[in-house]
Amino acid sequence: MAKPKLATDINATPMQMAELADDATAVTVGLTSSVVAIPSGAEAVRVALSVDSSIRFGLVSTTVTTSNGHYFPKGVEPFVVPNGATHIAVISYDGSSTGGGSVSTIGGYDN
Repeated sequence: MAKPKLATDINATPMQMAELADDATAVTVGLTSSVVAIPSGAEAVRVALSVDSSIRFGLVSTTVTTSNGHYFPKGVEPFVVPNGATHIAVISYDGSSTGGGSVSTIGGYDN
């Protein structure tokens, strides 16, 4: 994947914006840990979840609990993919909510 290039405004000033690739992967958030693959080659991803969750970057065998994951309030957040991570594990934070979401690659705007 090419390094991101920022879009520029009419004055040639870089604008901080991201481009979403067309590679969204569905995420199921439930009462047990589930794992979803990070799109191949992604250096940054957009995570969007509909319920408060715990997330953890890792490998296909990664599991997450509310005590070893990072709290992720429902919403959308960009993340840099940690070196070696190929998957994201998610679980409901409160132990009773279920929902969904997606993981998508973020790239730069290449004009």
